[in-house]
Amino acid sequence: RNLKSQYPRLVDITVNRGISVTNAGVTALIESYRSQLTRLDISLCFNLTDRAIKALSMCPGLRVLNISGCACLTDLSLKYIGRSCKELEEISVASYNDDWDFF
Repeated sequence: RNLKSQYPRLVDITVNRGISVTNAGVTALIESYRSQLTRLDISLCFNLTDRAIKALSMCPGLRVLNISGCACLTDLSLKYIGRSCKELEEISVASYNDDWDFF
């Protein structure tokens, strides 16, 4: 079943600590909720790359973003965010630390 059909009014999505979260999965979420998404937490999703962040260009109302601990992201992600997320009020980009206890 399509997540959007089950939960049509989602505006806040958290998929953090997802070792198996992929670029395709995050992009599909963003595409489904692009016009209404205001908060996205994809922190500690180690496999995500700049490709997933580029999809945020479809989210004009995004206000809060957490990409902390996404080790594969580069400066290019910040450029995508800066160009596209004009309503952004808060962003978390902390580096992953081996001392984090998250499992």
